[in-house]
Amino acid sequence: MNDSTTVTSATEPTSEPFDHSSNTLSLDGSYFLSGATTFRAGYEKEVVKRSHRDAEKTKENTLKAGVQSGYFGNLSLGLNVAYSERRAEEGDTVLQIDLADRDRTKVSASAAYLPSAALAFSASLSYFQDDFDNSALGLQVRKGNTYTVDANWTFSREAAFYAFYTRERIDTGQVGRTNASVDWAVNHDEDIDTAGLGVNFGFLENRLVFKTDYSYSQSTARLTFLPGRQPMPDLVTRLHSAALTGTYNVDRNLSLSAGYRYENYRSDDWQTDNVEPGSTALNTVITLSGPVQDYEAHQALLFLTYRFGS
Repeated sequence: MNDSTTVTSATEPTSEPFDHSSNTLSLDGSYFLSGATTFRAGYEKEVVKRSHRDAEKTKENTLKAGVQSGYFGNLSLGLNVAYSERRAEEGDTVLQIDLADRDRTKVSASAAYLPSAALAFSASLSYFQDDFDNSALGLQVRKGNTYTVDANWTFSREAAFYAFYTRERIDTGQVGRTNASVDWAVNHDEDIDTAGLGVNFGFLENRLVFKTDYSYSQSTARLTFLPGRQPMPDLVTRLHSAALTGTYNVDRNLSLSAGYRYENYRSDDWQTDNVEPGSTALNTVITLSGPVQDYEAHQALLFLTYRFGS
C-alpha cells in the first residue's frame, strides 16, 4: 500500500530495551519400591522478572509425581502427573498470554511391551489443561490430548519394519470485546491425525543399507462463535511425506549416502483462499500475504560422513 501523506511528530520515537531474568529452584527425589518400581516426586519454583511489560514479575509453582514399573517383566508401565500455578505480581485481569495467571494440569501414561527380541509395541497418552480463570478477556481455557501407538519388528539382522499412528486434539476457548457494548466468544477445536511406516534393509553384512519411510498427516480445525452463530467452514491441511536413502559404509569411519525426499502439501483455508495481497475482496482488511500455496517438493541429497576416532 502506497501513501504519500507526510507524518510529523513532536517527539522522537524510541524503542524500549526489553529484557528478562529467570530464577528457578528445583527439588527432586526418587524412591525404589519392590518389584522394579520407582516412585518420583518433585517441586519447582520459577520467578521471572521482565522490564517494560504489563507484569514485571511472575511466579510459578509446580508439583509433580510419577511412577515407573517393570514389575511385569517384558511389560513396562509409567504414569506422570503435574500441577502448576502461575501468578502475575500486578494482578491485572487483562494480560498477554505469557504473563496471565494460569493453572496447568498435565497427565501422561505410557506402556511398552516386548513379547520377543524381534518385536516391540508401545503406547502413550498425554493430557493437559490450561485455565486462565482470572483473565477477563483473551484466552480462557486451552486443553488437549495426544495418544500414540507404534510397533517395531526386526525380522532379521539386516531388515526391520516400523509403523506408528498419532492422534492429537486441541481445544481452546477465547473471549474478546469489539467495543464497550459488543463482546464475543469463540471455540477453536483442532484434530491432527498422523500415520507412518518405514522399512530398513541391509546388504553385504550391513555395509550397504537402504531406508525408506512414508507418513501422512491431516489437520482439521473448526471455529465456532458463541452464542448461537453458525460455525465457520473447516480448515483442512494434508501433508504426504516420503523418503528413500541409501548408505554405503566404505570403512569403519567413512560412509557415502544418497537420498530422495518428496512432499505434497494441500490446504483448504476459507480465510485466505482466493484472497491476494492488497485485494479489495475484504474492504476492512489489508492482507499482507496471499493464500497458503499448495505445493509439491522434491529434494535429492548426496553426502559423505566421516567419523573421527576408532
